Amino acid sequence: MRHLLPALVIILSYSSAFSQTNISVTSSEAEQIIFGNNNISSYPGLNIVSNHEDVLCNLQDQLSTDSMLVYLEELQSFYTRHTHSDPISDTLGIGAARRWWR
Repeated sequence: MRHLLPALVIILSYSSAFSQTNISVTSSEAEQIIFGNNNISSYPGLNIVSNHEDVLCNLQDQLSTDSMLVYLEELQSFYTRHTHSDPISDTLGIGAARRWWR
């Protein structure tokens, strides 16, 4: 068992060498939430849904295949949207997709 400890230390230090370090938060509100400086009771929409059928019916009324296709085509136009894509650009990457959704 003692011989596993050095191997575990090496594995953990090796994995932390490749962790993401270029994280930038563009929203001060999001940054405060990440740091735990938020008051959950101040957020709207905390109503508890007791009848899930109402939610499903509302979703079915608001969605159409045409609108979903438009959303998918728009998201596709941003090209790569993984976490290493450009968070700043207004036209490409995850940053553009995030700002488009608002």
